[in-house]
Amino acid sequence: MSISTKILIFLGAALAIGALVFILIKQFEISARQKSIETEVVAQKQLADDIIRAQAGWATKADIDKMGKENGIDLNVIKDDLSKMGARIDGINVVTINTTGINESNVHSTTVTPGIVDGGAPPLTIVKCPGGPTVPCPDPFGYQHYTQHLKLDEKFGSNTVPFGSVGFEAWHANPFSLQVYPRQYSLTTVTGKDDQQRDYVYNKFSITADGKRYDVKINDSKYLQEYPEAKFSWWNPRIYMVASVGIGLPAHIDFVPSLSIAMMSYGKYVNQPSWTFLSPGVGYAVDSKKVTFTINPFSYDVAQHLPLVKNLYIGPTVGLDTSSNWYLLGSLSVGL
Repeated sequence: MSISTKILIFLGAALAIGALVFILIKQFEISARQKSIETEVVAQKQLADDIIRAQAGWATKADIDKMGKENGIDLNVIKDDLSKMGARIDGINVVTINTTGINESNVHSTTVTPGIVDGGAPPLTIVKCPGGPTVPCPDPFGYQHYTQHLKLDEKFGSNTVPFGSVGFEAWHANPFSLQVYPRQYSLTTVTGKDDQQRDYVYNKFSITADGKRYDVKINDSKYLQEYPEAKFSWWNPRIYMVASVGIGLPAHIDFVPSLSIAMMSYGKYVNQPSWTFLSPGVGYAVDSKKVTFTINPFSYDVAQHLPLVKNLYIGPTVGLDTSSNWYLLGSLSVGL
């Protein structure tokens, strides 16, 4: 059997094993994603100073699109804008604030002020009957003497935010006056991210009215984050330091340290892929004392299953030194 035939058999077996492992891991990822979506939910929590931690959970792209439609948001507009910056939608946050409303009758005035009719004269307290004497007007509540003022407030749970006021002057043809305070609504959102790329969202809502800021309690806050799905990146060059050990032909054991560049990748995150593909490199065969050119068809990141380690890959490597000697190697790669 020729050397080239052996190398082809080695590469074929390596690719077959790699494809089988890839399929098994892909199925595991799908199962893990569904389990995470169903079970990993961070409960909503009320903190001090009317800050609320949103209920957060993983979701599919369809879940996020559904929440957008339910809240009247066309996510396609946002997606188009993000695509111009090389970004994508990661999650959606919905905040709900309720007012208690007011429905009252027989409400007394908040304050009163002395009334003045047009021209500066005091309001009339008597009327002259046609062809008869003058008759005093009964005014037991002082409506003909005082402007009635009613302060309007808006209830948010136990908090009260001023809305404006209404005035009433009974001696005018158009007796009502209305003042509504300018308002500024402010929603502040703080996000956090853990080592698993999971987001945590904190919201605080306030209203500024009549020159004063009022913190308002948030009734409900929900955040959905799209579960990261592994995908191919057809051009994702990354440099690795590689330590390879294996058989050199003619038969001998050799150690080949090298530098390689992975051209393609597959995984949840572009900057930390689970798989790398087609990694050419150059190194030095220590025993043969030869510069060696290498190619790594694929490598798998075992660090994601190990504590205290990141970007540690294993995979097969084929080498060819400057004397046309072949190497069949197993490699350990560390991303730079």
